[in-house]
Amino acid sequence: MKLPMTVMRLDEEDNPSLAIIDLHDCDFIENEGRRIVYHIRDEKYYHIGTKSEMEMLLEKEGFEILDRPYLVNMKHIDRFDEKFCKVFFKSTTNKSVTVARGSVKLVKEYLAREKNKG
Repeated sequence: MKLPMTVMRLDEEDNPSLAIIDLHDCDFIENEGRRIVYHIRDEKYYHIGTKSEMEMLLEKEGFEILDRPYLVNMKHIDRFDEKFCKVFFKSTTNKSVTVARGSVKLVKEYLAREKNKG
């Protein structure tokens, strides 16, 4: 049975990317400062432990910080309630997250682009 885990890989210039490893392939796991590092052969993979690490990894995948506690997959937004500054999601009618005033323009522009696509 596999033990898959999503981790962060850093290239030679320390640019992060997502990777999925099988923990059965790990030679050893260590702490490097405050980070957990998985060693597989000559590669090092880092445990994703903070929201800021997730932000760094997922921004190129269409996720945006719309309010301090929320990292939102923009592709899943269904509508924006401007009165209450909330976005609602396509997959559910009862889940929403707040949008900071500074992110309202970003949401409106995104939804306008999506509407123009089709």
